[in-house]
Amino acid sequence: MLALPSARLLQGDWRTWQVAEREAAGIAPATELLQWVRLTQQHRGLSAGLLAGDGSQADARSAKQAQVQASAERVLAALAPFEPAGLPQRGAELQQQAQSLMQAVAQRQLDGSQSLRRHSTLIDQQLRLLQDLAQTSGLAQDAQPALLNLQAGVLTQLPRLTEQLGQLRARGTRALGSASIGPEDRARIEAQIEQAQQLLAQGQRAFDLAIAARPRELAPLAIPLAEARQAALAALALSHAQLVEGQQPSLKPATFYAQQTQQIDRQFALMDRALELLREQVLAQARAARQAIAVLLGSLLLLSGLAGWILWRVAAHTSAAIGQAVDLARAVAQGDLRGQVDVDSRDETGQLLGALQRMNEQLTGVVAGVRQNADGVATAATQIAQGNQDLSNRTEQQASALEQTAASMEQLGATVRQNAAHAQQANQLALGTADMAQRGGSVMQQVVQTMHGIQESSRRIEAIIGVIDGIAFQTNILALNAAVEAARAGEQGRGFAVVASEVRALAQRSADAAREIKGLIDTSVTRVEHGNRLVDEAGQTIAEVVQQAERLRVLMAQISTASAEQSSGVQQVGQAVSEMDRVTQQNAALVEQSAAAAESLQQQAQQLVDAVAVFRLRLR
Repeated sequence: MLALPSARLLQGDWRTWQVAEREAAGIAPATELLQWVRLTQQHRGLSAGLLAGDGSQADARSAKQAQVQASAERVLAALAPFEPAGLPQRGAELQQQAQSLMQAVAQRQLDGSQSLRRHSTLIDQQLRLLQDLAQTSGLAQDAQPALLNLQAGVLTQLPRLTEQLGQLRARGTRALGSASIGPEDRARIEAQIEQAQQLLAQGQRAFDLAIAARPRELAPLAIPLAEARQAALAALALSHAQLVEGQQPSLKPATFYAQQTQQIDRQFALMDRALELLREQVLAQARAARQAIAVLLGSLLLLSGLAGWILWRVAAHTSAAIGQAVDLARAVAQGDLRGQVDVDSRDETGQLLGALQRMNEQLTGVVAGVRQNADGVATAATQIAQGNQDLSNRTEQQASALEQTAASMEQLGATVRQNAAHAQQANQLALGTADMAQRGGSVMQQVVQTMHGIQESSRRIEAIIGVIDGIAFQTNILALNAAVEAARAGEQGRGFAVVASEVRALAQRSADAAREIKGLIDTSVTRVEHGNRLVDEAGQTIAEVVQQAERLRVLMAQISTASAEQSSGVQQVGQAVSEMDRVTQQNAALVEQSAAAAESLQQQAQQLVDAVAVFRLRLR
């Protein structure tokens, strides 16, 4: 039960210990890096004076070069544990850059501005390496507000402040050595003074927050912090007075360099003291974590021993009670229900023994009751088995009858479906016949109309022939009159008489032809009227055929519909009979299962009788 919380506590304390150890391991390289930055800044200031023409700085610069090189070696050695993060490689690259820069200064290959720029670039890379070291070691990620603000002040704001002061020292030394300060240089120096003031305020804020979080532990920082602040203000004031306000600087380059170096050293003194306190606080965290782990492990060991003793006592007491329970269980397993258990405690084992005793007593009653009822169960099971067997036989007979009925219904359904199909075909034929009769009626109607037209035309021809006959008659009369007049005329009218004779002859022939045509037309009209009567009778007959065909179509459609309904009804009856057959088959199967179950129940009842006969009961 305590394993999981204890494991979590141990894991948390272990993580705190490891983080504190890693942070402590980063303080020594940080100290060496800050010293390297300090010496590089001093070399920058001495190089500025030397390159400005102050030859007195040559020996001091050479000595400072040796110090810078020695400090670089110490930095590389201190960064060795951080090989996986690549910090030693970056330190080696910066060392080579520093050596190249210092050789160039020694050989006077650079002017003052070039030296200042390259020194500042090198120092900026050194400060970035310092920040990466703080991140890698965990100093910049500490969860404690006091330590987080303390490392921010000592590893970020304060080194940046010293860099601004160092650049002011180098610019001032160079400017004082050249005995002239241009407006551009004054503006640049004034801007750097403002940046330094901002960094001073930020660093002061970080240290104040750290001291407020742990006033007792960080109280030793109060005096160095105040001295460093005063020194920074003094350095900024001196730079402003000599390099910004003063038209004619009063200090020599060496004096300005020495005074500024003294003020900057105050800042590094604060950093050294702050790093010592930071290391003490980190190690204190590690010790606290180790002590917490030790206390937790000791407590766990003590609790484990106490728990072991309690478990031994409980096991000893429990084993005796469990022994009685085992003896009783063995007796019950052998069929002996005459055992007794002595219960002398009220704990869980006592409750267990009491429950076993009550179980033994109740089991005795149950076995006695089972013995009395087992015979009755066996008899009832036998009767149930016989009844189920009879029911199974009758159900099988019913299933057979239903199966025959289903087969008959299937045959009847097939016959009805065949009749429905034939009725459908007859319906289709009746539809075709009715359609053909309708088309014949339409054609016959057209024939009747045509015969009526022919009859009308014959009558008109007869009228025309009558007109022609009248014209021939009148022509004949005119010819007679012309002949009479020609006879009267005598010899002069002889030619006219010949013409009149010819006209008369022609009129006679026309009248004869008209009479013959009239006779033929009369015969045709008589025949057309007879044909018209026949066509009318045929049209009436065809109309009656169409009516009969239509009635036949209606009757066949009704027969087809009735056959389809009959087929559907027979199919439904067949499905119902099939469903009854299926249900009957299932009932038969269930009856067989019931019979088998009853037989099995009879066997089990007998086995129960045999089983309870094993138990030996106390006499009451």
